[in-house]
Amino acid sequence: MTPDGEVTNDAEWSDTEKKEILLGLNCGKSPPYLRAWVWAKNDNHSLYMLLKIEHFKSLQYDLEDQAFIYYLWSEATTIWDRSDAAWAYQLSSPSDLCGLTGSTWTHDTVAGGSNDAQGSGYYDTLFYWFEIVKALDTGDGCDWALELGDTIGAGNPTQTTDLLYVGILDDSSGNRIENGITLTLSPPQRTLTPVGGILEPNTPNLQGLALMAIITALVSFIALKQLRR
Repeated sequence: MTPDGEVTNDAEWSDTEKKEILLGLNCGKSPPYLRAWVWAKNDNHSLYMLLKIEHFKSLQYDLEDQAFIYYLWSEATTIWDRSDAAWAYQLSSPSDLCGLTGSTWTHDTVAGGSNDAQGSGYYDTLFYWFEIVKALDTGDGCDWALELGDTIGAGNPTQTTDLLYVGILDDSSGNRIENGITLTLSPPQRTLTPVGGILEPNTPNLQGLALMAIITALVSFIALKQLRR
């Protein structure tokens, strides 16, 4: 697939299911709430993610609005001391980031690593569409190191490690509208039934893909009720 932010053909995302989540401020707990849909898969080497994010008029559109995935974890303590992120933009090249301090990230290229992120996005007047590709293990010391069977993001907001977030940065306000997800890397064991739009036809897993990513959204019932009102 080409990480251009678009579903460029019927088969590109037909081998994985989409999951609906709810994004918000304060790790998804506070408005404005945005519905989002996530597709994820991998091919033994990289994680591929498609984000479709609803746009509300209360959220000012900006060409600098950008999508992200980031992970906070710990190697030696109970408080996260490692961080990794991939940022995708509508106009510029993607960023591979690490070393989160407060709200500031460091580019991998500055920290001695390399930029191993790919991605892009666009806005179709109703939704943002972003595709992000990030290597599972670059070995450059600045990124996560994932392998088959790993589950990441299983922590919760009251904990201080193993937190995985996806969302969008509203450039006009500087706010991250996000929520936590849990992602498990596993090999394909069955034919999935794709859902939604051009992904509806039943198609077998693409032979070039050896792994799938299963996403479970960590969305509170309170937030869901807010959305339905």
